[in-house]
Amino acid sequence: MKTLDVCGSCGGHITGSAFVVEGVHYHKDCFMCNHCGRSLSDGDFSPESGHLLCGNCSREGGDFGRRSGQGDGGKRRGGSSSGGPSRNQRRSTEPLLPDASPWRKVKPWSKETYEEIKESIISYKLLKESDISNINVLLLGEIGAGKSSFFNSVNSVFRGFVTSLASAGSMQRSVTTQYREYKVRAGDRKSRSIKFRFCDTMGLEENASLEVSDIEKIIEGRVRDQTELSGGRILPNKQGYREHPTLNHQMHCVVFVLAADTISLMASGIRDKFIQIRDQAIRRRINPIVLITKIDKLCTHTEMDVSKVFHSNAVNAKVLEVQDMLGIPPMNIHPVRNYFSETEVEVPTDILTLMAVRQIQRSADMFLQDMLDREKEEEKELREMMKSRKHSKLHEEGILTDSD
Repeated sequence: MKTLDVCGSCGGHITGSAFVVEGVHYHKDCFMCNHCGRSLSDGDFSPESGHLLCGNCSREGGDFGRRSGQGDGGKRRGGSSSGGPSRNQRRSTEPLLPDASPWRKVKPWSKETYEEIKESIISYKLLKESDISNINVLLLGEIGAGKSSFFNSVNSVFRGFVTSLASAGSMQRSVTTQYREYKVRAGDRKSRSIKFRFCDTMGLEENASLEVSDIEKIIEGRVRDQTELSGGRILPNKQGYREHPTLNHQMHCVVFVLAADTISLMASGIRDKFIQIRDQAIRRRINPIVLITKIDKLCTHTEMDVSKVFHSNAVNAKVLEVQDMLGIPPMNIHPVRNYFSETEVEVPTDILTLMAVRQIQRSADMFLQDMLDREKEEEKELREMMKSRKHSKLHEEGILTDSD
């Protein structure tokens, strides 16, 4: 086949042979089913409404529309007939919002802003009354969404160079098979440890992987670091199960990691898992945070300059789509761009990562403060109840009278 310039899936340049479907060209490795991820190189596929489906998914018919987030009349959530870009859609070239009118106001993209946010995270002091050593942050996402890559990006910011401590990659099965806990140290002379413990799990799948009840146990702190998760359910008496977790083991923030280029294609079963996990977290008074990764695949502007993210209509539309899909307010939804092929850190990318980490920190801090306030109130009520009971007992024994 003739060598062509741009892949319709990843947007990268094509230097070898390519597949061509309805005028759109694909790398061999990018030519896959938009729903199940199976390679289409065997020729058993069907292009449907801008999607590439393998024979099996295509034969399932209209059900694909519901799984990919489409509803009445073929429209996606939010009422847009075009929806967000799928793997084989082009990046948006829509003009940016005016400089004075971003969809989210932030401080200037400068070295000063970078240093200010970074130092505020490093110098953060945990509430003494909480008696914990770190803020525990649980990262959850579909396979390939970039949750492990997000931790690596955070680690890169503070180390000063691109790192890959957590296993990450682009595979059809989860690269992460264990429950892992990672800490981050600043790469300065003092090697200060930031007060975060990032907790990574297997990628979520529709009919496999972790169940919601397993995630609930992880949130409760019942799973030990390096516990193998690929072997089935998390149950008492299994290796790695913690019978008596403390606040130091429990999650203080739950983060959903979603890939910008596949949000519109999310299967209904995975969407339902996210919603159930959201409800479990809220019942524990944890307000989930959402990170939208791969924003460079949404529009040409964020691909070229990540500092344009809050002037991009395409990114703003994706935030609103996630709000509609998961019922999470936009203030808790944050776009990020993970390091992937880069070998050196870049200030704009670092600033965006730091903004997300700061919001995670604030959310966890509010959870801990609220929990401590409730505990103090409960202790106060208990003391008053005990005092009232003692007073009543003294009355019954005639030691006190009504005039006392």
